[in-house]
Amino acid sequence: RNYRIPIILGFRFLYGLRTVAPFARGISQVPLRLFIPLNLLGALAWAVFFGAAGYLFGHTLEVFLDDVKRYELWAFILLILGGLTVRMIYLLKKKAEFPQDTDSSQQKLKFGWYNQQGQKLIRPQRSSTRLNAHGRRSNVV
Repeated sequence: RNYRIPIILGFRFLYGLRTVAPFARGISQVPLRLFIPLNLLGALAWAVFFGAAGYLFGHTLEVFLDDVKRYELWAFILLILGGLTVRMIYLLKKKAEFPQDTDSSQQKLKFGWYNQQGQKLIRPQRSSTRLNAHGRRSNVV
């Protein structure tokens, strides 16, 4: 209730506050005769601010974007090379963690869970209880 006037005037300017502000205004029970003029004043201030900013900085943004277009092919190539480098590092680390035997006579198919030493692990059993329609646990047969 203490900040209802600043919230009505400034909620448009803060990213993220636009989604929460209607709930805060509704909870604070702002009278309609106070809300409507403040909301119009806040909307007018927002439109003037961002309109003026777009007018003043529009040319600067256009020059910046033209400069970016000259280098976008090189940036794309660097992005692809960086991604491939990260992928290669990942695969090399994975290969170093789990070395494979090259002797095909020693390789055999293993089904189940095994640790790094090749010892078979026992799979944990699932619980036989489930929730019934009332949210209580019941044994399943």
